[in-house]
Amino acid sequence: MTDTMTIKKGFSGTWPDILTPVKSNLSIDFQRLESHIRTLFFKGVNGVVLFSHAGEGASFSYAEKSETITGLIKAGISPDSILLSITSNSVPDSVHLIHLAESLGLHGVLLSPPFYYKPVSADGLIHYFEYLTAYIKSPDTKLYIHLLPSSTHLDIPEVALSTIVDRWGNHIYGIVNQTDVSSISDDLRKSFVNKVMIYTANETDIKRLSSSGTISLMANLIPRVIKGLIMGQQAGGGSTFIPGMKDKTTVDTRASELQLLVAKHPFIASYKYLMSLLYRDAEWRRSRPPLSPLDNASYEILNKEFKKFNIQTNDE
Repeated sequence: MTDTMTIKKGFSGTWPDILTPVKSNLSIDFQRLESHIRTLFFKGVNGVVLFSHAGEGASFSYAEKSETITGLIKAGISPDSILLSITSNSVPDSVHLIHLAESLGLHGVLLSPPFYYKPVSADGLIHYFEYLTAYIKSPDTKLYIHLLPSSTHLDIPEVALSTIVDRWGNHIYGIVNQTDVSSISDDLRKSFVNKVMIYTANETDIKRLSSSGTISLMANLIPRVIKGLIMGQQAGGGSTFIPGMKDKTTVDTRASELQLLVAKHPFIASYKYLMSLLYRDAEWRRSRPPLSPLDNASYEILNKEFKKFNIQTNDE
């Protein structure tokens, strides 16, 4: 097990992978985004991840991201509670986003590998990180490596990860595994013990891996449940019951139920549809192209399943 006393402390607690609402003209709907983030903080999340995979980060420009994050900070959202995700093939754009995070005092940067070119060698990935880190201005900048092979179609082999962590470990505070393969997190913990924190974005793995924090898509809908998963394992691995559920349902069960509910549908479109039901606001269903809303048949299925799920908004 990782000895967390000997490595740098990265983020902890529940950090939702924020879905990005858009208007009919496909621009970012700032008012809905701010309202959603405030609701999540009211429900006890520790921070938010903006423009990551669930937030359709690759579909928005630097100017849109800069304007949105600056606006949130001006509206009173603490910059240290924001983790900015970078999903770009353009190295200069990635550098600009790192500088944006530094200038605004954000918690850090979640850095995905470039996703367009394939195959990319281990040396190519190392060179990518070398180029980016050369432009870091602040010694306090926190980088988190984001493993997202299902979307980037690119894995980072262990030999590249080892070199990256060894060379630029002063800036690297964690590796985030956003796959459904639990063994990857296990292997990462074995390989990088006493070097960096290992996080899972698979909510049903939180307790088994004794995660100190998570980047969670589910937390858009059930933030208190995900918080309960983190707190439960920190308290010794016991299951936390949800106060408002008459049948003594545990947080573990609820996370598994939601995972199964959306498993057969495109997950971003599914979660946006569920958000529209939660907030009773059809505007939440919209995404940036090339993503598209669900078809009517999927709407009907999810609507029925969500009613059965019977979310308890005051407790979940």
